[in-house]
Amino acid sequence: MFNLRRTLALLTMSLAFAFAARASTSGNAPPADLADAAVRQAEMKRQFVVFKEKLILLAGRMEASTKADDRERAKSLRKAIQVINAREIDGKFDSILRGLRTPGADKDIDLLTRVLKDNKELREDLKGLVALMIAGPAPEDQRDRAEKIEKLRDQLKELRSKQARLQALAEMGRHVPAELRKAQEKITGPTRKIEARGVDRDASVEKQVRARIEEARQRMEDAEGKLGRGNRPGAGDDMGRAVTNLDSAIRKLDDLLRQLRKEEMERVLTDLQQRCERMLQIQIEVRDGTVALRADVEKSSTKQPTTAQRGKANGLADREGLIAKEVEGALKVLEGEGSAVAFRETFEQLLKDARAVQNRLNSANTDKVTLTIENEIIETLQEMIAALKKQIRTPEPTPPGPGEPGPRPPEGKRPLLELLAELKMVYSLQRRVNARTELYGKEYAGEQLAPPSG
Repeated sequence: MFNLRRTLALLTMSLAFAFAARASTSGNAPPADLADAAVRQAEMKRQFVVFKEKLILLAGRMEASTKADDRERAKSLRKAIQVINAREIDGKFDSILRGLRTPGADKDIDLLTRVLKDNKELREDLKGLVALMIAGPAPEDQRDRAEKIEKLRDQLKELRSKQARLQALAEMGRHVPAELRKAQEKITGPTRKIEARGVDRDASVEKQVRARIEEARQRMEDAEGKLGRGNRPGAGDDMGRAVTNLDSAIRKLDDLLRQLRKEEMERVLTDLQQRCERMLQIQIEVRDGTVALRADVEKSSTKQPTTAQRGKANGLADREGLIAKEVEGALKVLEGEGSAVAFRETFEQLLKDARAVQNRLNSANTDKVTLTIENEIIETLQEMIAALKKQIRTPEPTPPGPGEPGPRPPEGKRPLLELLAELKMVYSLQRRVNARTELYGKEYAGEQLAPPSG
């Protein structure tokens, strides 16, 4: 999956470079340059065809997977395939290639303008595909399942509590069987209406829960029958068995909730780690490209970027935009997560920094401030990856044993990041803000200071 996204990102940046030198020409580009651009365009078309074939194969494999997350990811891939067909991306590659190969294209201003327009549209389409593939599987299904399980468990807890109280009354012998039977009917009726469906993806636990509920219901009906015949002791035994079966169902639901929360935690942490690793790789490439571009600009007598160099800077800005997209995706993953406040704030600062770098590169600004922000993004991502890896390796506490008879309460939700990691994030964030403020003060002495993020 990552290799496919990387191929798309490289194609997007290559398109920016291929036409950079003609971004502000008047139509008299050298024929040799157009021929070279045509060769590169043909290679990019070939790479895209390969990419599309791999995408279709990967979508098919994930749809057939036994893992629910893979099947969810397949939906995103199918959406990407639909976008490719709807936007006629293959045709846009061909249109640009035909324009570049047209005899006399170097002197045809209208033709070159149309080629540049097609190129811009194609770049936007590819960037949209990258964003679509970056988006991870929506957690709504997981949350819906958790809500269903919690609702079912709470219903069973309420019924179990009522049944246990009625059992105690039956065993004390203070009520006549007719009264006890009426009370039992008020418990048996709601038990018949309970639906234990859609709580387990492989249906194994769900089947066991339904079996326990059905057994409890049967025991409740047996208790009703015995109370109708005046057999209070026998009815009390059946009530006790109903309570036992409800306890068993509740324990299985608690275990299922615990496992679901563990999977959700692992999914979130892994998703964030993978996003940070992708961002780190891109940011290092952009930083290195900025260093090289700055060195080229400094070699010129004017110390000002040429049209071609501005095109390269714009290509780097497009790459930086991918980081901003990744951060936006990470913030969506963290929505509803009550813990990891400092982690979320760090992502928000990363988003500001990535946009600041993108804006500066779009202006072909490769000065010390741009490089400093890029290096700070790299440092921040390295720290975040280390914290996420450590959290993923940290085992969950062993859940308590069954203990006394009755359902076990599920343990509290584990925080996404431990307090020490959160504190380190706060410290690092504050240190970088202070360093950024000092840098702006030195670089723009006497000028109105911009905010630290840009």
